[in-house]
Amino acid sequence: SRRAEISAGLWLSALYFMLWLELHMPEMSGLGLRKIILILGPCLLVLVIFLLWLGGIILERFQNLKNEMMLSALLTFPIWLLVFRQGIGHQLFKMESAFGHAIFFALTIASALIVGWLLSFMSSIRIFSLSRLWLILVLPTAFFALFGPIQSQIQQKKTRLTAEKNLPDLILISVDTLRQDHIGVYSANAFHTPNFDNLAQDSIIFENAISPSNWTLPAIASWLTGKYPHQHQSGKLLWSISSNLPSFTPMDPKIPTLAQELKKKGYYTVAFLDNAWLKGLGVPQGFDYYFLYFPPQLGKNLMGLKLVKAFYYLFTRGFQDQGASWLTNQAIRWLKKNQNRKPIFLWVHYYDPHLPYRAHQKELPAEKANPVVAKFSQRLYPELIRAGYYNLSQANKQLIHQLYIGEVIYTDHHFGRLLQELKNQNRYLDSVIIFTSDHGEEFWEHGSFEHGHTFFQELIKVPLLVKLPQNRNAGQRVSAPVSTIQIYSTFLKFAELSSDAPPDLLKVMNDPSQSPEILLSEATLYFDLKGAGIDRNLKKIILGPASEKTAFDLTVDPLEKNPLPLEQIPPALLNLDIPAPSLGIGSDSLSSEMRKNLEALGYLK
Repeated sequence: SRRAEISAGLWLSALYFMLWLELHMPEMSGLGLRKIILILGPCLLVLVIFLLWLGGIILERFQNLKNEMMLSALLTFPIWLLVFRQGIGHQLFKMESAFGHAIFFALTIASALIVGWLLSFMSSIRIFSLSRLWLILVLPTAFFALFGPIQSQIQQKKTRLTAEKNLPDLILISVDTLRQDHIGVYSANAFHTPNFDNLAQDSIIFENAISPSNWTLPAIASWLTGKYPHQHQSGKLLWSISSNLPSFTPMDPKIPTLAQELKKKGYYTVAFLDNAWLKGLGVPQGFDYYFLYFPPQLGKNLMGLKLVKAFYYLFTRGFQDQGASWLTNQAIRWLKKNQNRKPIFLWVHYYDPHLPYRAHQKELPAEKANPVVAKFSQRLYPELIRAGYYNLSQANKQLIHQLYIGEVIYTDHHFGRLLQELKNQNRYLDSVIIFTSDHGEEFWEHGSFEHGHTFFQELIKVPLLVKLPQNRNAGQRVSAPVSTIQIYSTFLKFAELSSDAPPDLLKVMNDPSQSPEILLSEATLYFDLKGAGIDRNLKKIILGPASEKTAFDLTVDPLEKNPLPLEQIPPALLNLDIPAPSLGIGSDSLSSEMRKNLEALGYLK
């Protein structure tokens, strides 16, 4: 019947809209195209027939257009609700309040009514009455057929504007929580990381790279601004009295970011990121396109885990093979669609080595049934470990460390896929590629666990590889200490832009005296440590609460087991003063969506 066709048309239009989002704006859609095809594809014809039959029976009971349209809207509503749940309402319309939600739902119902009315009106016209079903199937298909070439022409026009610039592609690849000594090129005891090591063979290897912070937000903000945390003030803890929830200060919009500066030279800036905190940091500032991955909630709690196990073949592979796999797929898809776009600034940030660790079957087949591993895979809060809530044996600690190693190996595999795609597109050789991490991870080397709480080397000494065009200076090792805030000035150098940030990394490579006199690491997440300073001779001081100071000579004591007498520390380092982070009171708290994502990632409980 005509009424059933209208209902099916509304349902299919919503599905087409979701497919369009996935194809053209994947950062707006949380439902993967592959899952849409696999789950809905085989059932689509049967489902449409069922809707036609069911709609015909139900709608024949309604005698006027008003009731018909209301029921059509109700049939369409669950699909649009799913779209909204995946983040469309938050990210597309910037509506975070309850009032904003109400507006969105009202617009959704109104749009469904309008579409239904148009279909009803058109099907009453003689020319359309011969074959009404084509309205459902042909019009959306025609839209996709026309939109693709139009979008392609727009992209080609933009590409022609930027292709005249003889500038290299700039690529930043970062891995959250990656320890330097867990990469083969840095340690003979490291585990098998062939793809990280392959990049190192073509790169300059900085052996003493220091992160400006021991946790994510301040460190990444420093990469993007070329400033230390006490200068950019990003990631400072706020607390909402009304909701008793934490939040953090975003990047100051007045401070130009790396992406904004590169756009001045015609760079197309794109980011693929896997960390829920980065949305609140203001990372999209300056990016033409960004994809922020939120992990699925299913499997993050006991009930979800039972559902996953119950439907193993349908769900387990999809939910276990997320993170690096998903992020790499999105980056590769974008690269394939934009092969002629140059120059680009591409940033890919992997998250997998961060808590909560997952037991990847290929990397850790023997431990997957261990109860400690199973519990840790679901949720094990580091603050409870530090407080002594879990009485972990040495064997259990080793198993936890093995889970982390599995995540590193897993990330290395998908990192290799990304590098191969760059090579397939002939981007790799002429690009500047910088590989690094925001911080490391402690596994009880100094009596504690995780990150954000101390400034020992296992947390702030990070990998730093710089691959130059034509692989110049490949394999050269630089022992002079550097900071990852120098990533900013290094990229600007290749974009032929000047900067007042600390000198670029190549200057230090050519002249170690260009290394900053003292490198800082600061802005701790937990406790009240002020930070740490390291001078050019690898003397180090950690500033604790009040006036407490601890010093080390990293040249003879790289594991920081034997503190130095303070009188052996140079005056400039001994008198170092780092502004202590302050706890602010914020008027804004986390949205419920953000809180759920952070709980899924293990940040909150």
